[in-house]
This record gives sequence, C-alpha cells and structure tokens, in this order.
Amino acid sequence: MELFVEYLDGPFAVCRLPDRDGNLIRLPRRVLPDGVKALDVVVERENGSFYVDPYGAERRRNRVLRELNYKRYHLRRYTH
Repeated sequence: MELFVEYLDGPFAVCRLPDRDGNLIRLPRRVLPDGVKALDVVVERENGSFYVDPYGAERRRNRVLRELNYKRYHLRRYTH
C-alpha cells in the first residue's frame, strides 16, 4: 500500500491513504524508514516494513498538475 506523507508532527507522520476519501492516519515515525520527510511516498511491503519510493512523489505531483491544468482549462472555458 502506498502512503503519502502529508506532514511530520513530532514523533508521528500524518499520511494520506490511497482510498477515494483521502483519509489520513498517524503513524509513529519509528516504523518508517530513516530520513522520511514530508511529501514523500512510502510503500508498505508484505512483511510490514516500509520503504521510500523515490519516484512516487514525482508521479503524484505530475498527476495533481495534470488535474489542475484540466480543471483550469475547463473553468476558463465556461466562465466567459
């Protein structure tokens, strides 16, 4: 399962779940890999450990930019 680290809150990391509702969970930072930071994507392995996906954040950023550009185009088109 891919989790998106929204922000770090002391000993916890607040992560967004990949569900349609975008629910948030708080995970202890000690279970996440060393050096995890906000806006990282961490993936849970079958054994329960996590690793940072170096390309996950870039994929997520590109998807969000595509959606914003799509919405902006349609908003401009219909507001005249």
